[in-house]
Amino acid sequence: MGTSKKFAKILKVIIYVMMFFLAGMLYIWIGKFMNNNIKGIEFFYNLVLAGSFLFVLFFAKKIMDSIINNLPFSKENINYFKYIGYTILFIAFLDLVLNIQNFTGKLVISFQPFFAIHFSFLFYLSFGLLSIILSEIFNKAYKLKEETEINIKR
Repeated sequence: MGTSKKFAKILKVIIYVMMFFLAGMLYIWIGKFMNNNIKGIEFFYNLVLAGSFLFVLFFAKKIMDSIINNLPFSKENINYFKYIGYTILFIAFLDLVLNIQNFTGKLVISFQPFFAIHFSFLFYLSFGLLSIILSEIFNKAYKLKEETEINIKR
């Protein structure tokens, strides 16, 4: 087994562990919400955030499966990277909207008294855009692979 396949399998295990912990956090939040220990908006935010991360991890697992099966440059992976990118951009937007008036914290770009941008927004924005860029790179590689296969068949 090649090094990249071993690494992909290790990443897949890490993804499963992360999914397990997110599911556990969801279980705890639901319990707190049922016992009125957490506010509705906070519960909704946590639920949407955890659900979004589970969505991202699900597609990351699918990408790892395709790498293990030697099919990294496929139409499915192009779409998976887009799904991941748009989901992370959604998380960035959610983070921006919910924290725009929060001027506290160490990593904040503050434009008092108007608004503040938290580092987490920039982090999510960067990774969302990176994932969309990766989908375009994979799209180019997929087209090159298709052209190569057509030329070999001739």
